[in-house]
Amino acid sequence: MSVVQRFSAQSPLVLTVLLALLLGAAGVFAGADFTAAIAQFLVVWLACRSWQMLAAQCGLYSFGHAVFVGTGAYAAVWTLHWLGDRVSGAWLLAVPVVGALAGGICAGVVGLAAARTRGTTFAMLTFGLGELVHLLAQAVPAWFGGESGIGADRALGQFASHGFGFATPSALSVLLGVWVAIGLAWCARVEGSALGLAMRLVRDQPVRAEALGLDAVQVRRRALVCAGVAAGVAGALLALLFEVATPESFATQRSLGWMMAVLIGGVASPWGAAVGAAIQVVFAQVLGLHFASWQLWYGLLFVLVMLVRPGGVTHWRKGAA
Repeated sequence: MSVVQRFSAQSPLVLTVLLALLLGAAGVFAGADFTAAIAQFLVVWLACRSWQMLAAQCGLYSFGHAVFVGTGAYAAVWTLHWLGDRVSGAWLLAVPVVGALAGGICAGVVGLAAARTRGTTFAMLTFGLGELVHLLAQAVPAWFGGESGIGADRALGQFASHGFGFATPSALSVLLGVWVAIGLAWCARVEGSALGLAMRLVRDQPVRAEALGLDAVQVRRRALVCAGVAAGVAGALLALLFEVATPESFATQRSLGWMMAVLIGGVASPWGAAVGAAIQVVFAQVLGLHFASWQLWYGLLFVLVMLVRPGGVTHWRKGAA
């Protein structure tokens, strides 16, 4: 059994889902700073997990994953603008669904070209597409709001109608916990399905997969769509958290940050995305308060981990690739 197969078989789905729900609930009782840190960790965790699914299961190292997350973020903001004060705050529960659809559709479009490639070619192609979308978003301010982006109000009609909503950080934390748990369950379900088995076969033995009748391009395309759905949810939650979507949501720097987080945590480890996301948030929240260039220390940590423990800090066997 390969490392990737062990990842699929041993993935602690129940524990990860429970952890996401408990962290979301903890935000109700925690202080403002801790609640904000929990919220950011949950969103980054899901974004990293969606990237990890592509890399671990299908061998696709995407350098443009932020395009799916950014699409979900803008879809959520546009949805909030459309809803306005006409509905109650409870409708915020459904906004991540729009992000999921937008992220999946965007990934499907990207897959029309990218799914025909793999390895370095796939990485460079997604890098170029990510930069193209980032520049396009900056060049069309009517759609993307320019450098300042498009703001939104997650309160919806809560204060006008004195009804239920997620305007407060503690209530939003619960919403994030629920949807991150759903996103994590989605990723685990895909990996444990027949599609997940096909993804691993195409990753390890593409020639044999073709001989068995599998269309490798279609498998990669479906894998991209599934990862795009989870990334779109993460983008929608990111927009709800900060109440804004900017062209920087598409920046390659964000894709590389999530990739580094997963590689630090362990790309083939069931807890790799969670540990990597936690490390990234700690660096941003703690070192960021004292050092303007916290990314430098984060990069040094990445280099150290790749030299000492290439499989990541949570990998099942030290030094394994």
